[in-house]
Amino acid sequence: MKVLKAVLSVVALSAVVVAMVFLLLPSGPVENWEYDDYIECGPEDTATGSIEVLTLGDKTYFHAKGIGSAKVIRDGKEYDCNVSKAQLDLIFIYGQSNAAYRNPDPDAVSPKPLLGTGYYFGFQDRYAAVSKENSTGMKYQDADFWSMYDGSGNLRIGDKAPALTYEYNRMTGHKVYIVDGAIGGRSIVDFIPPASYVWEYGKAVLGRALDLVDESLFDLHYGSYVWIQGESDRSMSVEEYSENFLSIHTAMLEGEMGIPFETVYISLLAEKYENPRKAQLALSEAHLTIILAADLSRTFTEENGLLGDDGIHYTQKGNNLIGQALGICLAKGSGITVVKGPAESVSLILTDVRGRIYGPVPGY
Repeated sequence: MKVLKAVLSVVALSAVVVAMVFLLLPSGPVENWEYDDYIECGPEDTATGSIEVLTLGDKTYFHAKGIGSAKVIRDGKEYDCNVSKAQLDLIFIYGQSNAAYRNPDPDAVSPKPLLGTGYYFGFQDRYAAVSKENSTGMKYQDADFWSMYDGSGNLRIGDKAPALTYEYNRMTGHKVYIVDGAIGGRSIVDFIPPASYVWEYGKAVLGRALDLVDESLFDLHYGSYVWIQGESDRSMSVEEYSENFLSIHTAMLEGEMGIPFETVYISLLAEKYENPRKAQLALSEAHLTIILAADLSRTFTEENGLLGDDGIHYTQKGNNLIGQALGICLAKGSGITVVKGPAESVSLILTDVRGRIYGPVPGY
């Protein structure tokens, strides 16, 4: 396994995007593949070796089913191909209920990631899976290393993971492994290691997720985690929240979760969670490894369909927006500057970790 560096150069990004576009063109030679790539083809096309032909729904694809050489016949022309291990970038989601896999609606996901670009691991019934008495004895048969699509080509994952995967893969060309170790209803103090059952839960989820990766097929990279938390800590002071978060973040950087992380990307709380929000802003200004990746939740209301009826939890539509912002920032190794203004006209500007401006986040 390799550590994923947080900052990718613009030149390298351009090269990856160009290469990926070439790979995904519907016609012309296709020679270099990665494991689990899908490319749409005609029903008369054939493949042998490490590439197969699959029909999913009403579409037919070449699919890289293994590592090694292959031949494809497309439109009557034969091509020699080679399938190599795929780079798989792990992104760990941590925090409370708005970070957890909650009330997902795959039909309402937009944008949807390409086939073979995204994977997910987590426990949907995490409330039953963890308790103070049982932080590691989870039922592993209830979770698995999942493609985000099922065997019929239907998206089966909702929440923010698909939109995050779409943007990250679009910008880097890398496949994405979302590991969700979040659990709802917890104060930040519940996450502080080592004597924390919530920490042990996250560590067990991440450890199991790592065990499931077949390193003969994937070249696993990691380095960043996402933090979405603070709704339970409205009465906590800025200083106390900051101190608690730094205890967690330091442990993450030092590898106490099982692997060493390099950076955290924070989705800021809405303004009604005043003190935790102020703490998150101050922490990002003081530490290069703490990066603001979204300030969208302050625009979420029940009326605009981005916030649920309880006034706390994001809808699938809201999660789509946060997922996109996270994916863009993670791919660029950058954060946002918070542009003050009315909630309905908030704008986001992408900057890197040292404040260099990339430009506005598209779509906002």
